[in-house]
Amino acid sequence: MDCLEVEKEALLKFKQGLIDPLGRLSSWVGEDCCKWRGVSCYNRTGCVIKLKLGNPFPNSLEGDGTVSELGGEINPSLLNLKYLNYLDLSMNNFEGMEIPKFIRSLGKLRYLNLSGASFDGLSSLKYLNLGGIDLSKAAAYWLQTVNTLHSLLDLVYLDLNSNNLQGGLPDAFQNFTSLQLLYLSKNSNIEGEFPRTLGNLCSLRTLILSVNKLSGEITEFLDGLSACSYSTLENLDLGFNKLTGNLPDSLGHLKNLRYLQLRSNAFHSPIPESIGSLSSIQELYLSQNQMGHPKQPWATLITGGARAQ
Repeated sequence: MDCLEVEKEALLKFKQGLIDPLGRLSSWVGEDCCKWRGVSCYNRTGCVIKLKLGNPFPNSLEGDGTVSELGGEINPSLLNLKYLNYLDLSMNNFEGMEIPKFIRSLGKLRYLNLSGASFDGLSSLKYLNLGGIDLSKAAAYWLQTVNTLHSLLDLVYLDLNSNNLQGGLPDAFQNFTSLQLLYLSKNSNIEGEFPRTLGNLCSLRTLILSVNKLSGEITEFLDGLSACSYSTLENLDLGFNKLTGNLPDSLGHLKNLRYLQLRSNAFHSPIPESIGSLSSIQELYLSQNQMGHPKQPWATLITGGARAQ
């Protein structure tokens, strides 16, 4: 089925606003926009669902090395692509233009790649919620992406749960020193050693890394957090991983901790007595590990009204 007339006109308006020195969009002529380069449509309806316009030659030596980059303006005519779910403008050059606000109104959009395209407007971003979006096609590159997000260091809230991400957690997270809430749960292919550098995030209030395949010990991580001049951590969920080793005494120094979930790992040795110092704790889950029960700490917790398992 040919593309819809209204969507073809939307794409032509979008093209008119672009600078295209190499003529990458020279195929954007004729009636059926579904046959244009970089455009994909749903076969049954002819609706445009994908625009893949990332620079295919980002490191080209031809000309001045930038000849294949798109630039110019992003026309809001894209809003007429009602079923657009994939938009890739990566590795082009929009010369510091602010990310168009209308992009947030693309209601069906599930994949957005603006990396390396010289957009402005990310430096003031505080909240980034990509939870539940399938990023499996980009999963192999997410580590490199996090390592290059220098413009997002003021993030306060980052939600990457249930994204089908894979690989290890990058040390670059330690640079997000303003981060208060970090959600990376239910990415079953996130694996490797638990990064001790997360212990440098002294502003963290909530850290959710459950239902992954993280391994190793968390001693250095907890030692780092407890060394903060004032630890704000209230919720820590590392349940359903493959974590091992002892729980250090420094765990008891997290005085604001209210919720602690360490269920279903491979922690061993006795539970540290310092847990009895967690005066704010309300819920504590340590079952399905290999730890013995201390005496006084459990009595302290139960007397204080905490729910423990």
